[in-house]
Parts: sequence; structure tokens; C-alpha cells
Amino acid sequence: MLRSVKNFRRMVPFSTIEDGFLMPLPTSPTLDETLAFVTRAHAGQVDKAGEPYVGHLVRVRERTCAWLERCPWLVPEGEREAVLHAALLHDVVEDTQTTQDDLRAMGYPEAVVARVVALTRKDGGAYGDKIRALAESEDVGAILIKLADNEDNSDPARVARLPVPAPERAARYRRSMEILRTALARASLLPSVPADRVIDALGAAPGGEIASGKFLSPESSSALAANAFGPFLADPARLPQLPNVPECAGAGSVALEAVVRFPWAGGRHPCLDVLVETETALLGIESKRYEPYRAKSAPDLSDAYDRPVWGERMGRYEAMRDDLRAGAAGFRRLDAAQLVKHAFGLRSAVHREAHEGKTPLLVYLYAEPVSWPDGAAVPREAIDEHRAEIARFADRVTGDEVRFAALSYADLLACWGASEDARLREHAGALAARFGLAP
Repeated sequence: MLRSVKNFRRMVPFSTIEDGFLMPLPTSPTLDETLAFVTRAHAGQVDKAGEPYVGHLVRVRERTCAWLERCPWLVPEGEREAVLHAALLHDVVEDTQTTQDDLRAMGYPEAVVARVVALTRKDGGAYGDKIRALAESEDVGAILIKLADNEDNSDPARVARLPVPAPERAARYRRSMEILRTALARASLLPSVPADRVIDALGAAPGGEIASGKFLSPESSSALAANAFGPFLADPARLPQLPNVPECAGAGSVALEAVVRFPWAGGRHPCLDVLVETETALLGIESKRYEPYRAKSAPDLSDAYDRPVWGERMGRYEAMRDDLRAGAAGFRRLDAAQLVKHAFGLRSAVHREAHEGKTPLLVYLYAEPVSWPDGAAVPREAIDEHRAEIARFADRVTGDEVRFAALSYADLLACWGASEDARLREHAGALAARFGLAP
């Protein structure tokens, strides 16, 4: 029920009232009108730092807008303004006298009202249970708003202004944000990808791609690899032979974020984006998207890699290790140190009982994006330099136990797009559209 006409007139200056009845607006309020409304509705309210509460609402809207710009695939363009309205309104039913019927009478569409209701805290129930219910609702817009809300509430600059530290609240927000980011990661997967299997694999991996939100980056190579190879997790036999990689034929298993261990217990071990096992081979796939075109730090190769455990047929990789450490290898685009570590890990794996006797193969799968997510062009000379470094690395390690092969995503998608398998062709098209990859 609407509050008194007198009170509601003060709160909603852009509505019209005739004969004591609120007359709905012919069109939905603008974002400026929504901001004016929440400013009046929350007048006199302050946050836990003693600052005007409307500042929090504005920051949540700004953070939500940033997420929509960062991950445009999550919410269709025509629905984004409704999400921003809900971001401003997300506390108005909970913390003021406004009801959901009031919002409808003001002209807000159901897409806005339902989201505000979903974000309104009801009496009773644990906070974590409410967050999990929201995550399971698959309302991506509401999930984005709640994540933005948690981010603002846990922002270090804002927390520093609180009169009393609240470590329990900070821990609660951390757990909440992990749940919400996981839900958004799930929403970022293509329809052909088994979401549960991918989320489980990435959640168990050492990189923290899901919990940290890195998987949602528009530059994420992990997201590209997971979407590319995800359909084959449950049905590895469908994975076709990769171009120029005959060892891939007849896959018996496909795994994401697979750790291949060195022949020692402690320390960090290589984590490959994809690990494919056939009857005769073990293939580790390292996926790259934008990384080759960014500035790089000096290679990190500790003395542990000098241990005499790599066998007689890894001398070329060992020589590469030594040159990288001495700064004499000359790689600016290719992360050659990472590839050397992966090669050592694969070599160790095929000398263990689980994979013993299989041929180890390291596949470097790379994208060549035309532009960065912000629209800035990726320099053509950087792409050419990267290609030349791949060829030089391949030439230097040819003949060692771990065979090295390189493949572009463009070539991979061209191969899949020409397949007789209609599902594979559809998958290739969806992958190219989502990630801006031209076959």
C-alpha cells in the first residue's frame, strides 16, 4: 500500500497526483530520477562510518556499471539500464517505508521491482544461506548488484573509516563474494559446457581463478580454455585431433587446470590449462590470450630446476633453462620459463606409474587478438614478434623427450568449424563470437 499522498509527494517529485490518487508515470523513471528518489527516500540515514547512506547506493551503481562494462556477455545490452536502476534501489524496500507496490506505481518495470525484492533482506535466516539462494537464482543482474554491494562494504578505504573494526563482517563478505563470483563464472560458460564440472575443476585448482574473480576478466585465458575444452570433459572421445597434433586422436580423458608434479614433494608444481590423455600420449595444453602482448617480469627459475632428475633426453630444455636464467635467451613475448617448467612436469608425469610409457607433448595454444578489451589495438609487430619467438623456442627444443607443438586459436576454430560434427561446428561459432576469435 502507498503511504499518505503528502509523504509520497515529498519522496516522488516526478509523479503526478490527482484527486488524492497517485497517477503512474507513462514511462519508467530515468536514472537521474531514480537517484533523486533514493536521495529523498534515504534522507537522514547514514552508513556505519556515519556518512550519508546515498553515497553507498551511488557507489554500488558505479561498481555494477563497471561490472557490466567489464563482462558485457553477462547481461544483454537492452537489460542493463534496469540493472542500474535496481542497484540504486536495492535497499529502498528494506530500509525505507517504500514497498514494491510503490515502485510499480511509480512506473518501474517488473524487471527492476523483482530484482529489488530479491535483494531485500527478509527476517530470519543466515546471511550465507541468503547469498547462496541468490547465487542459485541465476538472476545475473541481482548477483552483480549484490557483489558490488559486498565490494563497497569491504572496500579498505571505507573499512578504515569505521569506528570499530569488524573482522567477522569482513570474513562474511569474503565468503559471500566467493559464492557470488562462482555464480557469475557459471553464467560466463557457454551452453555446451558442463558448468558443474568446470566450476569444480577450477575451484580445486591452485590459481584461485574463480574465488578471486580473475576468471571474469575480459582478458582471461583460463576462461577461454575452459569454454573451448569444457564440452569434452564428460565426453573426451568427441575431442577431435588438433591440427598438426596427431597424438591427440582418441582422447580417453580431458581435464582442466591439471597439476603435473615434479619428482619432489614440496614447492609449486606446474598447472596446465588442459591435460589430455590418450592410449599412447599425455598432452599438456598451455593457453594464452593477451599475456604475450603485455610487459613481462624477469623469468623465475630457482635452483631446484638444476636437480639431475630430468633424464638424458631433456638437455635442450635444460640449456634453455640456463639461458633464461642468465638473461641470454632473448624472449620478450613468449613465457619460455613457464614452458620449460611445464615440459619438466610432463616429463616427470610419464615416468610415474599412472602415465608411464606415454609420449609427453606440450602444446602451446595462443590467440592473436586484434584489440584489447578497451578497444586499443594490439600492435601487429607484437603479434609478429610473438610468432617468431614461438618458432625459435620450438627449434631450440626439437629432439628432446617432450615434444613441443604450437597452434593458434584461429587454426583450431577453422578446423572445428569445418568438422562434420554439427555440435562441434556450433561450439566453434559460439566460442569465436564470445571471445572475438576469427577463424
